[in-house]
Order: sequence, then C-alpha cells, then structure tokens
Amino acid sequence: MKNVSQDRIEWIDIYKGLAIILVVIGHATGLFNSYIYQFHVAAFFFISGWCAKIDKNSFLKDLYKKAMTLIVPLLSLVIIFGGITNLMNICGIYKYFCEDVDLISIGESVNNFVKTGSMMNLMGAAWFVVVLFSVSLLSHFLYIILFHNKYAFIIASVYVYIYGYYMMRNGDVLNYGMDIAFVAQGYYGVGFFLRKQIPTVPLPKNKRNIFIFFIVFAITSLNMKSLSFLPDGMQVMDLANRKISSFGWSTLAVCNGILWLYALSQMISLFNHSIVKKWLMEIGQNTMGIMLFHFMFFRIVAVLLFLFGVVNVSELKNLIPSSNVKDVFLPVYILVSLCGSVIIWKGITKIPVLKQLLGRDTLFINNVLETQPIKEFTETYHEITYSIEKAIKQDSKPKNIVIGIPLLSVLGLILFCKYIPLMERAEIKGVVQATFPYTENLIQFEDGWLEQSENEAYRWIRKESTFEVPLADQKTIKIEGYVPAETNASHVDLYLNEVLIGGCNIDKEHQLILEGPVSEYLQNGMDTFKIIFDGEKKLTADDIDQRIFSAMVTSIEIK
Repeated sequence: MKNVSQDRIEWIDIYKGLAIILVVIGHATGLFNSYIYQFHVAAFFFISGWCAKIDKNSFLKDLYKKAMTLIVPLLSLVIIFGGITNLMNICGIYKYFCEDVDLISIGESVNNFVKTGSMMNLMGAAWFVVVLFSVSLLSHFLYIILFHNKYAFIIASVYVYIYGYYMMRNGDVLNYGMDIAFVAQGYYGVGFFLRKQIPTVPLPKNKRNIFIFFIVFAITSLNMKSLSFLPDGMQVMDLANRKISSFGWSTLAVCNGILWLYALSQMISLFNHSIVKKWLMEIGQNTMGIMLFHFMFFRIVAVLLFLFGVVNVSELKNLIPSSNVKDVFLPVYILVSLCGSVIIWKGITKIPVLKQLLGRDTLFINNVLETQPIKEFTETYHEITYSIEKAIKQDSKPKNIVIGIPLLSVLGLILFCKYIPLMERAEIKGVVQATFPYTENLIQFEDGWLEQSENEAYRWIRKESTFEVPLADQKTIKIEGYVPAETNASHVDLYLNEVLIGGCNIDKEHQLILEGPVSEYLQNGMDTFKIIFDGEKKLTADDIDQRIFSAMVTSIEIK
C-alpha cells in the first residue's frame, strides 16, 4: 500500500503550520494583530484553493467528501461540546466559565447549527470550517458552469470577491457564512488558479533557491511593516468579524502576506533534517484540531492558573486571556494550546467511531461511495451531466464564448447595478435606532460589548466600547442607559471617527445620557463611534456577577 505521507508536499504542510500558529498567537495575545490580521484567515482560503480538486472530482463526489470531512465532524463536535457544557451545568460549574446567558440544550445547539451554521464560541474558529465548506462548493459550481475554463473561473472569482466585499460593507449577513464565502472566493479561486499555472514538484534544495526565497521574505516583511502604519486599520482583513476597512489596502495586504508565508514555507522546506521543519509539518497536518480546540485549551490554562492562585475566578470566563495575564503567561498559552490540541486531535481520531465521525477515516468515506445505491445514483448523475455537456458541445463556437462570457457579463451587470453605488458610501438615511435585544444588522457592535441575552432589554458595555454604522444625512446621536455605582465611573466621552463629539458626568441617579453632533464628522463607508468611561467595575471573588463592565446601554438613536 502506498504511504500517504509520501504524497504530502512539505512546503504546504509548513505553510499550514505557520498559518495556524499565527492564528493562535493572534487570539492569545493581540500584540501582533496589526501584522497577523493583514492576511491570516485569507491565507488559509488561498492554500485550501491551491489544494482543491474541483478539476478532478465530480460536484456530487466533492459535495459528499466535503460534507463528510467538514460538516459531519462539526456536527459531531456540536453534540459533544453541547454534552460537555450541559454536564458542567449539572455539576454546577458552568457559571464559572460562561457569561450569564441561558444554556441551551444539545437539541437547540444542533438546530442552530443546521439552520444557520452557528456554534458556541468554545469551538474556537469553527466558523472557518463552515465557510470553507461553502466556498469550496461555490468554487466547484463556478468551475462547472464555466466549463472548466480557468481564465473565466478566475475572472468570476474576482467578481464574486468584489460582490462579497460590498455586501460585507453594507452589513448583509447570510447563513452559513455565505457573505464571508463570497469574499473568500477571491483567495480560494486565486489559489486554485495559480496551482494550475505553477508546477507542484519539489524545488531543488540548493543555496540559490534558499537565497531567492529569503529575498522575497525580506521584501514582504518590510511591506508588512509599512502597511501596519496605515491609519484606522486600513490594512486589516478580519473576516471573522466581517471587518474590511479598505478594499484596496486590505487586498494588497493579503496578497503581500500570502507571498510572505509562501516564501517562508518554501525556505524552511529547503533545509534538510530541521527539527523546526518537522514540528511545523506536524502542526500543519493537524490544523483542523488546533482550529477547533485551541480556545478550549485557553480555558484549561486559565483553570490551572486559578488553581495555583495566580488569577481570580473571573479569568475562567474569558474566551481569550486578559491583558494582565497574557503579558506574563503568553508562551504558556501558545504552547499548551498548540501541543494540547494536536495531542487530543490525534488521540480521538485513533478511536474508530470518532475517526469516522470526525472525517479522518478515508477508507470508510471511500467505501461508502462504492456501495450499490450510491454507485447507481452517481451513474445516473453522470449520465445527466454528460448529456447536458454533449448538447452544448454540438455548438461549433468555443464553449467559453457561448456560455462563459455572457455569464460573466451578467455577473458584472449585477455587481454594477446593485453594489457599485455603495463604493462611495454604504449609506443609511434617516433615523437609525437600536433597542435591545437588537436583531437588525444596521449597527455593528464591535469591541467592548458583552454578550446579549434574548430576554435583556439592555446591553452591558466595557470601559471602552465601539460600534459602527454607515451614516448619510444624520445630524445628532443620543445614547441612553444606566451606570451602576460599583463601577465608580464619574465621566464618559463619546467619539466619532476619533473626534470627541460629546461627554457627560454621571449624576447621582446614575443615568447615562450621551448626546452629540454627527453631521460634520461623517466619512465615506463605516462611521465608528467609541464610548470611553473613566471607571470600570472591579471584581472580587465574592461577586455573584463576574462580568467586567462600566454601564448598560438601553437605546441608541441617530437622526
């Protein structure tokens, strides 16, 4: 039998290993996010496109394999994690790890996943896996309807990328992360296209190639440093939070970051017998486990620090380590989350049943395709698709001209008619209001806003909190709420696009009333509001409510 490990391409495993390490560092520290968030998630979509086999497998086979290796494992983990959190609740320890929100049952967790693709935050970056499933099928669909023409495919991918960007800027959120998948299509499509253009054979391991990749690595590193100085995070491509500040700068930063990662991966792969190389390849072969479990290991580290008396119980509720903790224990968080995730992933995938449920049993997956009902269904599918292709091929004109160019023209027309007007400003005219629980998507609540429960007519905010909304003709803003006495906050300021527009002192009634003008400070695209208090609740181990906050907001009105 052929050894699977021999089929692996070293630089690809190293690339994936480096990329997932950057993800963990970014989540654990935030210290290097001005660099990491330039490209880290988009780089994964690029390499996924590079490894895609949409030109070799049928759509039906690809759908089956992606479902078995991506969706079924996620559904299995939704059930497992749901069982763990409910068991924690029965044991009376769930309240120490999660915010004061209602714990949902396993059935509700499964229902939410099936309907919308949503999962609990303990599952880490699992949203990426859902989006990867969506974008892989989207790419295959485009490749089929464009008759496997790689040039038409890359043009269509760029169209979809631009379309997704302006959807995101307009605040349109789709189930299963399809709005993110539209943006991801650009990098997935480029990865697939370049793989068709560039030979995948290993490069000779000589000093000349190492030197060339070192020069590329050095140049892209300097570019990355320069891009980090752009104002207002214009270089950031934060797909997880649907935040792309500037189309041009963000796209440039992603392309530079992918090239940086590619050069570094190739350079490391050209060294012989490197321990670093072997470890990176090991990590790269287990990115799925790290992506799903590293947040869980952040909590495990927090538990260990709590048991040793280093942190208080409130640290257990943090999805990522707080600033005072990560400054001291950063290496511990990174090493434990990486090593722990790899160990547990390799361990559970050795158990036969879990190996099948988590999509690691390729023999089982392939055997299902060989069962008689599946083979008959597949043959029928191929007969139908062959008949359609044969009918189209009877036309003497090249098929890419007959079908591809008109299709691309339609995509272009949709783009220009629907989203080009948003390039100047994704405007919302008239009155913009928010009361809680907030269910619309006009206002995007960013850093500093605590989790929202469905039965709360307010939302808690931290000492510094931001929200974004694309405004047009509004003149004033009014924010109302309540500031508890235990926060010791006496004053609050309100900023719009980094300009102070209002503030107030907290009176004896502890009422929060913030007002200010907005018309003079609006900018193209998203307008960013920031609320800053001079105080915040200090936690003690005896506090029933272990959340850190400064105030509750009950309403926002911009008119």
